Amino acid sequence: MTESRRSARDITADVIVVGVSLFIVLLAALDAHASGLAIDARFIFAVVISVLGCLALLWRRTWPVHIAVGLIPVALVTDFAGMATVFAVFAVAARRSIRATAWVTAVHVAVVVTYYLRADIVQEEQIAYIVFSVIVILLVAGWGRWVHNRRRHLAELREQARHTTELAASEAERVRSLERERIAREMHDSLAHRISMVGLHAGALEVRPDASPEEVTKAAAIIRTSARQALDDLREILGVLRDNGEDTQRPQPEIAELTRLVDDSRSAGHQVLYSERIGNSDAVPESLGRTVYRVVQEGLTNARKHAPRETVTVTLERDGDDVHVHIHNPLPAGPAAGAAPGTRQGLIGMEERVGLAGGTVRSGIRRGASGDPEFHLEVWIPWRQ
Repeated sequence: MTESRRSARDITADVIVVGVSLFIVLLAALDAHASGLAIDARFIFAVVISVLGCLALLWRRTWPVHIAVGLIPVALVTDFAGMATVFAVFAVAARRSIRATAWVTAVHVAVVVTYYLRADIVQEEQIAYIVFSVIVILLVAGWGRWVHNRRRHLAELREQARHTTELAASEAERVRSLERERIAREMHDSLAHRISMVGLHAGALEVRPDASPEEVTKAAAIIRTSARQALDDLREILGVLRDNGEDTQRPQPEIAELTRLVDDSRSAGHQVLYSERIGNSDAVPESLGRTVYRVVQEGLTNARKHAPRETVTVTLERDGDDVHVHIHNPLPAGPAAGAAPGTRQGLIGMEERVGLAGGTVRSGIRRGASGDPEFHLEVWIPWRQ
């Protein structure tokens, strides 16, 4: 509907502009004939080119400068198309640059002055026609520039409104994401409580083989209820954390993929020394494997950002009931070429992940075996089956 209304408005404007211009041509021709101008070949030529100039205004939106330039020879021959010239100057001012407007306006002012200075009329009329025509052309050019600036201002306001809307939508999504995380953490505590209840009552049954049937039935009911509620909580957590379904089908990293991760870093030109003393990687719990993978991934990323030319050492080993990840690299002697500024967002996220897994993180700068300063990242994560 918008396009239809715009087309109708444009058609109406075209009819008015061309109609008024042709009407002025008719009046000017009749006035010239009434003043004694004979209808000869020159008169007919002036009328014809004036009519053609008026019809050319139909394309003033697409080629305003071309139309204005095309009317220059017409204005040098006759003043019948004076109104067409006014519309052409306005079109240039409203749709083209200030430079094009100034050029077209100056040329048409010069043409008007030249025409009336050559016209066979008394000097007083020459001055009056010149002053009037120049004032009209300048006023129309100024009006056109005002329209141009107003259109540009409205376009900027629309763009600003669109940008504000996008920012508001982005902020709303960020708030929703934070709220999802907050709810998931609260439900995580509830889930942990219910699972602990299952373990508690199951353990009670294990250590009390002489429990009465009533006590067994009661404990089994509590276990069944807690398990069902825990499953419901887990479904809610997954529902809260599921965003747009983009990552739900993505394969989760495992500890066995660390070799590929290290190889990728080496392929990118980073020197990495990697040693792993875990044993059978298939025996590593899935959640522990994901956490270890993310820790090493963040450690390598951090080293690439801040010490891209230094060798990074990654050691992974089992330390009692924990998995110990140790990543360290020498500090660059000066500003490292290619080093990127850090915001610690990656380390903060990694510390949060390790904390949720029950582990601890220690990072900082200390002297290495050679006595030079090194950045060390050490993580201990409990081995939980």
